Amino acid sequence: MASDSQATEQTGQVRFEVEKLFPLTPVSVWGGSGHVEVIKGVRAALESEQAALDASPNPDVSMQTYTGRVAKRHHDAYVQPAATPPAPPLTSFLAAGVDNDGDPWIAEIDEWNKLSTHSERGFHAIGSGASLAQAAVALLKHYDSADQPVRRGELVVYRVMTACVEVAALFLGPPVKVVTVTADGAKWLTDEELDVLATDVGGWEQVEIDALDEYLALESNSDTQLDLPTDIDD
Repeated sequence: MASDSQATEQTGQVRFEVEKLFPLTPVSVWGGSGHVEVIKGVRAALESEQAALDASPNPDVSMQTYTGRVAKRHHDAYVQPAATPPAPPLTSFLAAGVDNDGDPWIAEIDEWNKLSTHSERGFHAIGSGASLAQAAVALLKHYDSADQPVRRGELVVYRVMTACVEVAALFLGPPVKVVTVTADGAKWLTDEELDVLATDVGGWEQVEIDALDEYLALESNSDTQLDLPTDIDD
């Protein structure tokens, strides 16, 4: 799982750095997007019930109970001033981990506290950068990371998140954070490891440039017959 680190005040004129990724159980993590105080409240509620979460066979379902309670409290306290645009404390959450059988799972709890799973897709995104992330992942679909080494997934998710931060006009900002989850537990990448990821992504992008140049050179040579796949998925 990856995130940016920027929070933006309602006016959009002030931004500051915040943590967005947190442990859920020893083998799962969660992140939040939206009202900072709702995220803080959910974090406190989850930490106070850590033993129950660790024992839960479905931590995403258990988490939904606490997100609902915290969100309702904030929505009940919300006041809509006259002659101003609505600004309710809408907040969504993303959780991911490994179940008791060692299989990965992904779940979203949206602004209405509805839970949906995305394990079969193998990817999901929330927040203001969600559409950017979905597009970036679509462009990298041919680098299918399912059943691949964790390192490959780290490179893809870092590249996607960095691209989102670079092109977003508002609401996203550095630094990019990455946490990996396996049956052995969750691991937050250090700043040094993130620096290595950034370097490796740069190398990957250069390899793509070189490969395209080589392909175009072969294509321009009429004596060379290219063995191209008939389908993009081949």
